[in-house]
Amino acid sequence: MRGLPRKVKGALEKARDSALLAVEVYNKPAVKFKSGGYITLMVIAWTALFHAIFFKKKRKPFRKEHGRFLRIENDFKHWELDECLSQYFKTDICPFFDYPRKPGLNGDKFKIGVEKVVRSFKKHVGMDGEFYFDNYDIDDSLKVGTKHNYWFLLESLAAFPVIPVVSVDRSPEHIAAVAKLKSDGKVQSDIIGFRVTPEIFEDYSVIEDEITSELGPVCRLQCNRPCFRLSGMHEA
Repeated sequence: MRGLPRKVKGALEKARDSALLAVEVYNKPAVKFKSGGYITLMVIAWTALFHAIFFKKKRKPFRKEHGRFLRIENDFKHWELDECLSQYFKTDICPFFDYPRKPGLNGDKFKIGVEKVVRSFKKHVGMDGEFYFDNYDIDDSLKVGTKHNYWFLLESLAAFPVIPVVSVDRSPEHIAAVAKLKSDGKVQSDIIGFRVTPEIFEDYSVIEDEITSELGPVCRLQCNRPCFRLSGMHEA
């Protein structure tokens, strides 16, 4: 534990001691409340371990009320295990959104729809967590003014850490939109989603060159920002 911040070290010591006590209680022949004592102490151990992880990541695992940290007898009220699990694992879940195709969709209606999406995301999703957004069902010929629909969509979501999506069946305009907006700094994420279908898995060697050709513009960006990392998505 040498070199760790004080709060991290304290939480790790609590986790270790609680786990050791849990095993000790369970192994004592005279104790009748073995299971309950073991479970209680292991919950404390796991909770303290998560607190250590959050402190190490410079996050404060404290409960809030009306925007302020709660205190009990001058001490912060820490997250319990259920909140720790929720906070820890929600960062590993990345939502995937597809813009829906609607009858009579044109550029003006698409623009209005995207603006509604942006307002909804600000209210319900927030500005921090990454998410994929694709236009799989939208025709390539649809434009907002002179802009390709995916260009307009990504540009509208520039304030969010949106992950763009490409595939071998996407148009050059779609690929160009991703590459240009990334090079201009209007795409924050360093990940790109590559949407695949069952046909791609049937004989990868047949389309390997096609994949390399299609992804070239987005995987070899000549800019000062990091190039994309690929994230595959299988479509059943």
